[in-house]
Amino acid sequence: MRSTSRQRALRGLLAGTALLGWASPALADEQHNPDDVIVNGQRINAYTPQETMTGAKTDVPLMDIPAAVVVIPDEVLRDQGAQNMDDALTNASAIAPNFGGGYGLADNYVIRGLAMRFLRDGLPDGPTFMGYRRTLADVQSIEVLKGPGSALYGRAEAGGSVNITTKAPQDRFAAEAAASYSRFNSWELTGDVTGPLASGIDGRIIAHYERSDGYRGLKRRITEILPTLTFALGDRNLLTIDYDYRDASNVVDNFGVPFTLNRRLANLDPGIRIYSPFNRVDQTIHRVTVKDEFQANDILKLRAAVIYDNRKIDIARDGGASLLSASNTITNRNGRTQYDDSEYWTAQFEAVMTPTTGTIKHTILFGTEYASADVRTVRRTYNLGNITFTNGVPDVPNTTLPTVSTLSFDRHIMSESLSVYGQEQMDISDAFKIRAGFRYDGMQLDDINNVGVTAPSRRGASDLFSWQAGAVYQPSHWVSLYGGYSAGQFVSVQTESGSLSPIPEKSSQVEAGLKLQLLDGKLNANTALFETRRSNYFVTLTPGTDPVQVGRQRSRGIEFDLIGAPMKGLSLIGNFAYVEAINRARALGSVSGLVSNQSVYGMQLGSTPKTSGAFWANYTLTDGPLAGFGIGAGVVYKGAVYADALELLKVPSYTIYRAALSWRTKHFDAQLSVNNLTDKVYYTVPTFIGALPGEPRSFKLTLRTRF
Repeated sequence: MRSTSRQRALRGLLAGTALLGWASPALADEQHNPDDVIVNGQRINAYTPQETMTGAKTDVPLMDIPAAVVVIPDEVLRDQGAQNMDDALTNASAIAPNFGGGYGLADNYVIRGLAMRFLRDGLPDGPTFMGYRRTLADVQSIEVLKGPGSALYGRAEAGGSVNITTKAPQDRFAAEAAASYSRFNSWELTGDVTGPLASGIDGRIIAHYERSDGYRGLKRRITEILPTLTFALGDRNLLTIDYDYRDASNVVDNFGVPFTLNRRLANLDPGIRIYSPFNRVDQTIHRVTVKDEFQANDILKLRAAVIYDNRKIDIARDGGASLLSASNTITNRNGRTQYDDSEYWTAQFEAVMTPTTGTIKHTILFGTEYASADVRTVRRTYNLGNITFTNGVPDVPNTTLPTVSTLSFDRHIMSESLSVYGQEQMDISDAFKIRAGFRYDGMQLDDINNVGVTAPSRRGASDLFSWQAGAVYQPSHWVSLYGGYSAGQFVSVQTESGSLSPIPEKSSQVEAGLKLQLLDGKLNANTALFETRRSNYFVTLTPGTDPVQVGRQRSRGIEFDLIGAPMKGLSLIGNFAYVEAINRARALGSVSGLVSNQSVYGMQLGSTPKTSGAFWANYTLTDGPLAGFGIGAGVVYKGAVYADALELLKVPSYTIYRAALSWRTKHFDAQLSVNNLTDKVYYTVPTFIGALPGEPRSFKLTLRTRF
């Protein structure tokens, strides 16, 4: 790969960062505390976010953005006793877990039936595919941007982006310690300390540890150390250095409860374990982010950022297998080991200008970005013995991997991109606003494969163009009508044997919506109508085989989101979506043992429910001797999804209920939360040959103290 070009690009952008860091010697500290006022342990107005960085890359009110953006504050997650990203994202419409993209070892979702990506504080958070399971230890809020955002973020998947805004250092001392225990011998310990370290220097460190024996033996252990420093280099210049360390080990399940040849999930105990005893994932992540923000004058702000991200992952897991046969046997099993050592660099420079011409207010963003990926990956495949069921009890052979294997691939994947992007938002009047943006990505891709002629090395270059435009009409301060169009291009860089090509996938979206701020801004409601088209993406036509780049898709639907605190002590969040995500590929698919070479055209895409929704309400007493006592209750509904491209293997719909009791004072919280209140048997996402059972009723006790 051309290391000199990378070095030149990095030197230039690093120089820009250094320039910002020292350009202004004596300007006033402009740090702010994002935490809301706390009364009896309850944050006031925590359920009513007003602004977002994700939707526009500038501080823009949600009402002014011509796109659907959902903000989930951390207070919602605390009230619910949320344990992971799966729990958190039930609070946004049209999001569903996508098993196939993460193999049970990483967070992966579809938004409106399309693939998505993660951001961290508005910056790339590595690949979604073969990513990691995120905790909620340092989450300040989660922002969901729906639809292609390539004009802003580049290489953005068609479904949208999920931006995790992290907790920043504060200029006053504060500390918090939390411990929780839940079913399956699950423990979580979190410590959070922030405050001034010296004049103009603030720090924060969050340490998190969790371990669990897991439902169905799916053990996990996670250690995170997350320090952050901010340096006020004058009045208007803030330098941030952020380091993320993560070490995780967990057991994964690619099978769950299997489908039978009658196309239904087997009538087996949902706690059954047919995954191989050797299944495990070990992962370490080191991520360093250096950011600088300089307010040059009243109309010009400069930003620069450099990210280094190193990830190592060591996997042993089940691969493909057959459906459960009439003879109660699963055949054609194989196991896989894989080791990835990946390195990602991102360097970014942006300028934000807010001039006024006549009566028109402008917010102009211009940016450039360099990004590189260097991934070394090796996979081996092993033949495994059959699984035979006797009276519903499986006999799973191969407690250890066999000694004989086949080298599936030994690859070195390298990519570089240099991007230029811009955006203009014009406030024509208080009532009418328009926005337009563009992006160009020049990308070079090298795939050096040492396996042989069946998987040859590849090299390619792509010129990727993306753009978006939209308008907002506000007849009053509490109503926004908006419409927008966006189009993007994306190149897949994955470690799957076939899932890498310099041929870009394409997407476009048209969207119209209504946003309301009711009760003097205490309650926000958003409704959106959308249609998204996607082409040239990788799709799995036959379970257990490598994806091929023939995908065509049309996704259309309607969604509704509600969040707010309509009255004293009462907080609400809810959503509903109807999504028709249809396969438009002129291709043939197969399901072993059932059908072969059948058209996938017109079929609902896997992992995408047509209907879904959730609602949560929390009431906290704010006066009297019981002030600080709270009760919450909610419901989550997911419609049926399919495990294949031919709508043959159906994972049923489900509805589960959750509740929580809490006691909050100025310095102490105690909370008991319950998930799956009725102990319903349900299944969450499809797997290679079945579906993963959801957890039975479980209780979580959390104690938290603040200083």
